[in-house]
Amino acid sequence: MLVDDLGGWVVALHDTAGWREPMAEPPLRELIDAVRDSPADVILVSPEVGLTVVPENLAARRFADALGTVNRKVADACAGVVLLVAGQPLWIKGTPPTSLTP
Repeated sequence: MLVDDLGGWVVALHDTAGWREPMAEPPLRELIDAVRDSPADVILVSPEVGLTVVPENLAARRFADALGTVNRKVADACAGVVLLVAGQPLWIKGTPPTSLTP
């Protein structure tokens, strides 16, 4: 199962809560439990927000902070984490699969 992407989920949470105040802790427990309990292999796609300059506007900083927290906590719960740059995978956690065919 492919979930694309966690950035959109964080934006939706911000839209619901409003952008004026920092967002409370995202409901990660439910997401992590759903991923762990899924009978399918789950691939979560998320933008990387830590390799760029700090955004100037407040809403963008709040988004980057919240998504950084989501990325870190979801990565902690996953067996594998891969950073994809220019179509090239860099395995951060876990072992690359030997085959991508089912």
